[in-house]
Amino acid sequence: MDKLITTYASLLRSYEPVLVRTAMEKRGHGKLWRRVLRETARSAGKDTARTEQVITLARPDDVAKHAENIAKVNATSARIVIDPSIVGGFILRNGFSRTDRSYKTALINLYRKVTA
Repeated sequence: MDKLITTYASLLRSYEPVLVRTAMEKRGHGKLWRRVLRETARSAGKDTARTEQVITLARPDDVAKHAENIAKVNATSARIVIDPSIVGGFILRNGFSRTDRSYKTALINLYRKVTA
């Protein structure tokens, strides 16, 4: 069943949705439409996650502060996201890899070592 949904999802990315849905209903697979849509959206999110570089900073003025680190990892065209919960530092997501140099992670790790 999962292979069928994945197949329809790949067809949905290539053809008009109306044509895919009509073909599904002709074969008696009309009830799978919502699952196919979910699979299509999920796989589309994976594709952008592979190619997009995202830098998370605590404050907007930290861009200049971490410019040297950003240049080292060749992420000058990365999308900047502001998240005050990381306290300071930065988190770089490049595809499926993640470099976490945030103060929040350092403080959590320190807390775990002290309380263990």
